Amino acid sequence: MSVKIGINGFGRIGRSVARMILAEKSYVLQAVNDLGDAETAAYLLQYDSTHKQALFRVEPAPEGFAVNGHTVRFMQAANPESADFSDCDIVFECSGAFHTEASLHPFVKGQVKRVILSSMPSDSMPVYVDGISDKAALGHTIFSAGSCSTNALATMLYTLEELSTIEYGCVTSVHSYTNDQCVVDSKHPKGLRHGRAAAVNMIPVPTGVAKNLTYVMPHLADRLTGFSVRVPVPDVTMLDVTVSMQKSVTIDTIKAHFIATAEKKREIFAVDSDSRVSGDFVSTTQNITVALDLIQPVGERGVKLVAWLDNETGYAARLFDLISLLKDNI
Repeated sequence: MSVKIGINGFGRIGRSVARMILAEKSYVLQAVNDLGDAETAAYLLQYDSTHKQALFRVEPAPEGFAVNGHTVRFMQAANPESADFSDCDIVFECSGAFHTEASLHPFVKGQVKRVILSSMPSDSMPVYVDGISDKAALGHTIFSAGSCSTNALATMLYTLEELSTIEYGCVTSVHSYTNDQCVVDSKHPKGLRHGRAAAVNMIPVPTGVAKNLTYVMPHLADRLTGFSVRVPVPDVTMLDVTVSMQKSVTIDTIKAHFIATAEKKREIFAVDSDSRVSGDFVSTTQNITVALDLIQPVGERGVKLVAWLDNETGYAARLFDLISLLKDNI
């Protein structure tokens, strides 16, 4: 029996995971809820300036839009109480508007067995990161899949800590601009810098990536700090991470370990030895790709790492993977 999926919020992440679901015959995209209209949703699913045209054809349909003869029901509910996903098995919350278990609980009705938050929670909701978190989190009706940067940073640092424990560190996330920034200089509720024109500036902004890491690697609480720099590219993030370790580990040892991990965990971890740049990682699906040639020693026990991630398809791929992990238990 096909797993039926609902998506609440049809923005960059919602549409990215929708494309993956629609390409897999074992899963059905049953319903979408978004404040926009069905015509726009169908158009943006078909055509994407970053990830290019979908391989399937999206057609208009009376209740929403259709792909390969299957109609995806479309709603315009403003809140979970009004949205009807009762004919779905799994609901992905991708709107960015709801961050607590209580706010997501209204989605749990009818045949809905799991509600998965596609961002960090603001409460004590379980967070699941593949390869790191206890799979007991998957048994909860409502849980978070973390964020793109949390999945990426956790995957890289967890791999590094297989060699030695991290004492402290600093993370700089060089992140593509996002839809919450301004096209031209303007007033912005998040602060003065956030209101500057996104396409012509490198803009330092606060980030919770180091704090969020403690949901899945709690021993690193208060050991990491950092900030983000929004830059004028539409997709792909670079993480610049400098950490001090409890014991000295040679750069050659780190590189060898990363190469071996990339062979074992190729779905989520990769390495780059070809001097690639951000545009080369558009539409990649790993959590993280570490640039081997940019690994540098810092003092006796420190190391600097530089790594890449597609902050859209890389994270959407982890949401998509959750369907397979959950399908036998729903």
